[in-house]
Amino acid sequence: MRSRLRLLLGLFPLCHALASPWPVGVVSVEYGPGAGFGQAYFPANVLGPPDSTASERVPSADPAELLSLGTGGSIVLRFDPPLTDGAGPDLTVFENAMLVGEEGDTFIEAGILAFSEDGAEWIEYPFDAQSFDGLAGVTPTCGSCNPLDPGQSGGDTFDLALTGLSSAGYVRITDASDRVNDDGTSFDLDALAALHQATSVLNPAPAKTRPSLFAGPNPSHGILALKLPRPGRWQLELYNLQGACVARFQSFSRDTRLDLSSRGLASGLYLLRASCDELLLQQRILLMP
Repeated sequence: MRSRLRLLLGLFPLCHALASPWPVGVVSVEYGPGAGFGQAYFPANVLGPPDSTASERVPSADPAELLSLGTGGSIVLRFDPPLTDGAGPDLTVFENAMLVGEEGDTFIEAGILAFSEDGAEWIEYPFDAQSFDGLAGVTPTCGSCNPLDPGQSGGDTFDLALTGLSSAGYVRITDASDRVNDDGTSFDLDALAALHQATSVLNPAPAKTRPSLFAGPNPSHGILALKLPRPGRWQLELYNLQGACVARFQSFSRDTRLDLSSRGLASGLYLLRASCDELLLQQRILLMP
């Protein structure tokens, strides 16, 4: 794995090697029943890039690349520089999920993520146990692709904006077997890749100078308070995970604040789109009962 890490960093200018998108260390690990796979190579097998041989139908099966947490097991990893909330996803988690059968169904061993600024207080990432949205271990890995490009790398991405944190130095992954009806018995961690970091020269977080949308609280229990970047005639649309528009609102706002009711909509993850003239903004929203 070290040789692959050197090769990956060699693709960038020499000064870029000063910062790493991978975790710098493991803070703690608690194994559950069924763990054991990969422990002989721990912690090196979870501190570098994902297995370069992994593909959608032939996932990683190398103990030098994977660590099985066991049923209900968990691991805490530290990033330095810490993750920051940039534009789009901020973290990708790689597991050995794979496509199976002619229909291309995914074999899922789900993991629940939580984030912390200091390693003491944790915020669990919102997820949907039915659709598996917001969980790790759902999307196969493309090991031959750039692991820092979520558009091609595979793995599951996470956006700090959904936690309310602006930065996080610690990430916890917990096998979800006791809370999610998935296909496997244990989450098998391959790698984590930071997409935005506080002072990373490898992949710096862009300054948020462009207009942005804020809707909260998130998760929401009925009323969403929107903060718009400017007054105007806004069209607001809410889309479910299947891409269907389930609610549409139009409002002329002389202020930048607007309250919306989400009552009557099913619980789950939605995409809120707000448009005004040429401006289009989006945010994921978790609705709760």
